[in-house]
Amino acid sequence: MDNPLGLIELLAVVVVCGVLLFTALNRIANSPDRLARSDGRRWLPVTLLGGVVTLTAAMPVVSVLSAGEPRDLHVTIRARQYAYDPPVIRVRQGDLLHLRLKSQDVLHGFYLEGYDVNAEIRPASRLIRVSHPSKGDGWSEEEEIVIVAAKAGKFHYRCSHTCGFLHPFMSGELIVEPNHLYHAGLSASAALFLGFIILIAGNKRNGTSSSETPNRDSGDISA
Repeated sequence: MDNPLGLIELLAVVVVCGVLLFTALNRIANSPDRLARSDGRRWLPVTLLGGVVTLTAAMPVVSVLSAGEPRDLHVTIRARQYAYDPPVIRVRQGDLLHLRLKSQDVLHGFYLEGYDVNAEIRPASRLIRVSHPSKGDGWSEEEEIVIVAAKAGKFHYRCSHTCGFLHPFMSGELIVEPNHLYHAGLSASAALFLGFIILIAGNKRNGTSSSETPNRDSGDISA
Protein backbone atom coordinates (compact mmCIF):
# COMPACT_ATOMS: atom_id res chain seq x y z
CA MET A 1 0.00 0.00 0.00
CA ASP A 2 1.47 3.31 -1.12
CA ASN A 3 -0.96 5.46 0.83
CA PRO A 4 0.29 5.84 4.43
CA LEU A 5 -2.35 8.44 5.23
CA GLY A 6 -5.06 5.99 4.21
CA LEU A 7 -3.52 3.33 6.45
CA ILE A 8 -3.58 5.73 9.40
CA GLU A 9 -7.26 6.51 8.72
CA LEU A 10 -8.03 2.80 8.57
CA LEU A 11 -6.30 2.10 11.88
CA ALA A 12 -8.05 5.07 13.49
CA VAL A 13 -11.47 3.76 12.43
CA VAL A 14 -10.72 0.29 13.81
CA VAL A 15 -9.42 1.69 17.13
CA VAL A 16 -12.46 3.96 17.58
CA CYS A 17 -14.80 1.05 16.82
CA GLY A 18 -13.03 -1.14 19.35
CA VAL A 19 -13.07 1.49 22.08
CA LEU A 20 -16.75 2.18 21.54
CA LEU A 21 -17.69 -1.50 21.67
CA PHE A 22 -15.50 -2.12 24.74
CA THR A 23 -17.13 0.82 26.53
CA ALA A 24 -20.60 -0.52 25.83
CA LEU A 25 -19.74 -4.02 27.08
CA ASN A 26 -18.05 -2.64 30.18
CA ARG A 27 -21.07 -0.53 31.10
CA ILE A 28 -23.37 -3.52 30.85
CA ALA A 29 -21.03 -5.83 32.76
CA ASN A 30 -20.75 -3.35 35.66
CA SER A 31 -24.43 -2.47 35.77
CA PRO A 32 -25.93 -2.98 39.29
CA ASP A 33 -29.28 -3.86 37.79
CA ARG A 34 -28.87 -7.61 37.27
CA LEU A 35 -32.47 -8.09 36.32
CA ALA A 36 -32.09 -5.67 33.40
CA ARG A 37 -28.70 -7.15 32.54
CA SER A 38 -30.16 -10.64 32.33
CA ASP A 39 -32.85 -9.45 29.95
CA GLY A 40 -31.88 -10.45 26.37
CA ARG A 41 -33.16 -7.15 25.06
CA ARG A 42 -30.44 -5.43 27.04
CA TRP A 43 -27.90 -6.82 24.57
CA LEU A 44 -29.75 -5.72 21.45
CA PRO A 45 -28.01 -2.32 21.15
CA VAL A 46 -24.61 -3.94 21.64
CA THR A 47 -25.41 -6.60 19.03
CA LEU A 48 -26.42 -3.93 16.55
CA LEU A 49 -23.33 -1.90 17.38
CA GLY A 50 -21.15 -4.98 16.93
CA GLY A 51 -22.55 -5.40 13.43
CA VAL A 52 -21.89 -1.74 12.69
CA VAL A 53 -18.33 -2.09 13.99
CA THR A 54 -17.68 -5.11 11.78
CA LEU A 55 -19.11 -3.40 8.71
CA THR A 56 -17.24 -0.19 9.46
CA ALA A 57 -13.91 -1.95 9.85
CA ALA A 58 -14.42 -4.02 6.71
CA MET A 59 -15.38 -1.17 4.38
CA PRO A 60 -11.96 0.57 4.30
CA VAL A 61 -10.20 -2.78 3.89
CA VAL A 62 -12.36 -3.71 0.90
CA SER A 63 -11.85 -0.23 -0.52
CA VAL A 64 -8.07 -0.46 -0.27
CA LEU A 65 -7.99 -3.94 -1.80
CA SER A 66 -10.25 -2.89 -4.67
CA ALA A 67 -8.14 0.18 -5.37
CA GLY A 68 -5.00 -1.91 -5.86
CA GLU A 69 -1.49 -0.64 -6.46
CA PRO A 70 -0.84 2.39 -8.69
CA ARG A 71 -0.63 1.36 -12.33
CA ASP A 72 1.87 2.15 -15.07
CA LEU A 73 -0.34 3.21 -17.99
CA HIS A 74 0.67 3.92 -21.60
CA VAL A 75 -1.81 5.93 -23.64
CA THR A 76 -1.47 7.13 -27.24
CA ILE A 77 -3.45 10.27 -28.07
CA ARG A 78 -4.02 10.94 -31.77
CA ALA A 79 -4.78 14.52 -32.74
CA ARG A 80 -6.65 15.56 -35.90
CA GLN A 81 -8.83 18.45 -36.94
CA TYR A 82 -10.66 19.00 -34.61
CA ALA A 83 -10.62 16.25 -32.02
CA TYR A 84 -8.48 14.00 -29.88
CA ASP A 85 -8.71 10.24 -29.86
CA PRO A 86 -9.44 9.13 -27.19
CA PRO A 87 -11.55 12.12 -26.12
CA VAL A 88 -11.70 10.87 -22.50
CA ILE A 89 -8.98 9.17 -20.46
CA ARG A 90 -9.84 7.54 -17.13
CA VAL A 91 -7.16 6.73 -14.55
CA ARG A 92 -6.89 6.21 -10.81
CA GLN A 93 -5.26 8.62 -8.44
CA GLY A 94 -1.60 7.70 -8.08
CA ASP A 95 -1.26 6.08 -11.51
CA LEU A 96 1.86 6.80 -13.56
CA LEU A 97 0.70 7.99 -16.96
CA HIS A 98 2.79 7.84 -20.15
CA LEU A 99 1.26 9.97 -22.89
CA ARG A 100 2.38 9.54 -26.50
CA LEU A 101 1.05 12.24 -28.81
CA LYS A 102 0.67 11.86 -32.58
CA SER A 103 -0.73 14.20 -35.24
CA GLN A 104 -2.66 12.74 -38.14
CA ASP A 105 -2.80 15.91 -40.24
CA VAL A 106 -1.40 19.32 -39.19
CA LEU A 107 0.55 20.85 -36.31
CA HIS A 108 -1.44 20.62 -33.09
CA GLY A 109 -0.94 21.61 -29.50
CA PHE A 110 -1.68 19.79 -26.25
CA TYR A 111 -2.18 21.65 -22.97
CA LEU A 112 -3.23 19.64 -19.90
CA GLU A 113 -4.91 21.73 -17.22
CA GLY A 114 -3.82 21.16 -13.64
CA TYR A 115 -0.56 19.43 -14.54
CA ASP A 116 1.44 22.29 -16.08
CA VAL A 117 2.11 20.49 -19.36
CA ASN A 118 2.13 22.03 -22.82
CA ALA A 119 3.23 20.28 -26.01
CA GLU A 120 3.47 20.69 -29.75
CA ILE A 121 2.57 17.70 -31.90
CA ARG A 122 4.14 17.66 -35.32
CA PRO A 123 2.84 15.43 -38.08
CA ALA A 124 5.03 12.54 -39.19
CA SER A 125 7.30 12.91 -36.13
CA ARG A 126 7.74 10.55 -33.21
CA LEU A 127 9.09 13.41 -31.05
CA ILE A 128 7.02 16.14 -29.41
CA ARG A 129 8.09 19.49 -28.02
CA VAL A 130 7.26 19.81 -24.32
CA SER A 131 7.34 22.76 -21.93
CA HIS A 132 6.09 23.63 -18.46
CA PRO A 133 4.54 27.14 -18.57
CA SER A 134 4.62 27.86 -14.84
CA LYS A 135 8.35 27.14 -14.68
CA GLY A 136 9.14 29.38 -17.63
CA ASP A 137 11.49 26.80 -19.10
CA GLY A 138 12.11 26.34 -22.81
CA TRP A 139 11.01 23.58 -25.11
CA SER A 140 12.50 20.12 -24.96
CA GLU A 141 12.00 17.26 -27.38
CA GLU A 142 10.57 14.12 -25.84
CA GLU A 143 9.05 10.86 -27.00
CA GLU A 144 6.33 10.98 -24.38
CA ILE A 145 4.92 12.98 -21.49
CA VAL A 146 5.15 11.27 -18.10
CA ILE A 147 2.98 12.48 -15.23
CA VAL A 148 1.75 11.10 -11.92
CA ALA A 149 -2.01 11.45 -11.58
CA ALA A 150 -1.67 12.90 -8.10
CA LYS A 151 -4.72 15.15 -8.27
CA ALA A 152 -8.21 13.73 -8.33
CA GLY A 153 -10.81 15.37 -10.52
CA LYS A 154 -11.55 16.25 -14.13
CA PHE A 155 -8.87 18.00 -16.18
CA HIS A 156 -9.37 19.23 -19.71
CA TYR A 157 -6.73 19.00 -22.37
CA ARG A 158 -7.02 21.27 -25.37
CA CYS A 159 -5.20 22.25 -28.50
CA SER A 160 -2.80 25.08 -27.70
CA HIS A 161 -1.81 25.76 -31.30
CA THR A 162 -4.20 27.24 -33.85
CA CYS A 163 -4.99 24.43 -36.25
CA GLY A 164 -7.99 25.71 -38.16
CA PHE A 165 -11.42 27.29 -38.00
CA LEU A 166 -12.81 25.02 -35.27
CA HIS A 167 -9.61 25.05 -33.22
CA PRO A 168 -11.31 26.42 -30.03
CA PHE A 169 -13.52 23.31 -29.87
CA MET A 170 -10.69 20.79 -29.96
CA SER A 171 -10.46 19.37 -26.44
CA GLY A 172 -10.56 16.22 -24.34
CA GLU A 173 -10.81 15.23 -20.69
CA LEU A 174 -8.60 13.41 -18.20
CA ILE A 175 -10.63 11.92 -15.35
CA VAL A 176 -8.66 10.96 -12.27
CA GLU A 177 -10.80 8.85 -9.97
CA PRO A 178 -10.42 9.77 -6.31
CA ASN A 179 -9.10 7.66 -3.45
CA HIS A 180 -11.99 5.35 -2.49
CA LEU A 181 -10.74 5.20 1.10
CA TYR A 182 -11.97 8.77 1.60
CA HIS A 183 -15.54 7.77 0.79
CA ALA A 184 -15.21 4.67 2.95
CA GLY A 185 -14.10 6.90 5.81
CA LEU A 186 -17.17 9.10 5.43
CA SER A 187 -19.43 6.03 5.41
CA ALA A 188 -17.61 4.64 8.46
CA SER A 189 -18.11 7.90 10.35
CA ALA A 190 -21.83 7.86 9.58
CA ALA A 191 -22.09 4.21 10.65
CA LEU A 192 -20.29 4.92 13.93
CA PHE A 193 -22.58 7.85 14.66
CA LEU A 194 -25.68 5.73 13.98
CA GLY A 195 -24.37 2.92 16.16
CA PHE A 196 -23.68 5.33 19.02
CA ILE A 197 -27.22 6.74 18.80
CA ILE A 198 -28.67 3.21 18.85
CA LEU A 199 -26.60 2.35 21.92
CA ILE A 200 -27.69 5.43 23.84
CA ALA A 201 -31.35 4.94 22.92
CA GLY A 202 -31.19 1.30 24.01
CA ASN A 203 -29.60 2.15 27.36
CA LYS A 204 -32.20 4.83 28.07
CA ARG A 205 -35.05 2.48 27.18
CA ASN A 206 -33.70 -0.32 29.38
CA GLY A 207 -33.04 2.11 32.21
CA THR A 208 -36.63 3.32 32.08
CA SER A 209 -37.97 -0.24 32.01
CA SER A 210 -35.90 -1.30 35.02
CA SER A 211 -36.97 1.72 37.06
CA GLU A 212 -40.62 0.83 36.46
CA THR A 213 -40.14 -2.86 37.48
CA PRO A 214 -41.55 -3.51 40.99
CA ASN A 215 -39.29 -5.01 43.67
CA ARG A 216 -40.07 -8.73 43.59
CA ASP A 217 -38.50 -9.29 47.03
CA SER A 218 -40.84 -6.90 48.78
CA GLY A 219 -44.07 -8.24 50.25
CA ASP A 220 -47.20 -6.93 51.92
CA ILE A 221 -46.40 -6.68 55.63
CA SER A 222 -49.61 -4.99 56.57
CA ALA A 223 -51.72 -6.82 59.11
